[in-house]
Amino acid sequence: SSLKLDEIKIKHLLPNGGIVVQGKKSSKDAFSIITHNYSTDTSGSEVVFDDLDGYGIDSILFMSGKQQDPAEFIISFVKGKSFKHYYNTQANEVSLASSLAGFSVIGANLYLITRDGNLYGSAIPSGSTTPTLMKKLSKEFPSNAFIYGVSSGTDTHLITKTTTANEALF
Repeated sequence: SSLKLDEIKIKHLLPNGGIVVQGKKSSKDAFSIITHNYSTDTSGSEVVFDDLDGYGIDSILFMSGKQQDPAEFIISFVKGKSFKHYYNTQANEVSLASSLAGFSVIGANLYLITRDGNLYGSAIPSGSTTPTLMKKLSKEFPSNAFIYGVSSGTDTHLITKTTTANEALF
């Protein structure tokens, strides 16, 4: 199959085998995540993120322990201090004006931690969503921070790791 972007440049190789490319779509900056179909030696699926003139990649996040699973990721773009976050496809925009550190999906809920230490939650996006601030954690987190969630009936617990080297899991 042919690619949906022109003037492509490879930007990242992903642990799930995908390739992130940057190019042009209708003369505007755009990005794609392309998979390869090894049985037919052709490009497989292509997920396009377009209308991103002037944006660059801020982060590509996979759930902790699920880096090989192509089903759940968040790709974030930045232009100055403006962020655009997408859960799996461009149709599932997560509106949050901050850089993301990590995420976890527990049941039907999406939990996000920002690099500046805020915890947000929402239902798993099916279309655009604006997560709700749940807690200010007063800690800083690196991009692709470890975040692991468990649910014990009515309570949800998130285990994380901050940027501080000698700090225990939080």
